[in-house]
Amino acid sequence: MSKGCQMLQRKLATDLEIDAANCCKMEKVKRSVHFEHIPIISELLQDVKEKLLTFLIADQVMVEVADERELASITLKIVQKTLINLE
Repeated sequence: MSKGCQMLQRKLATDLEIDAANCCKMEKVKRSVHFEHIPIISELLQDVKEKLLTFLIADQVMVEVADERELASITLKIVQKTLINLE
């Protein structure tokens, strides 16, 4: 890991109020990112908050439906239709 990357990881860990080891685990997707971390990460990385939240929610949905591959597609279509009808 480059020195610049290590500095960013240390700053991120400090800003998130977690230790560097947990920050590394989040980076390697071995630890979940919490919703309250998204604005901090977004600001630090100068990314769009909604985009990061979308990926986080998509990841959580994948965890929930991973064992039900046959029903996952149908379930997601139902959710999509329901959300469209709520608008």
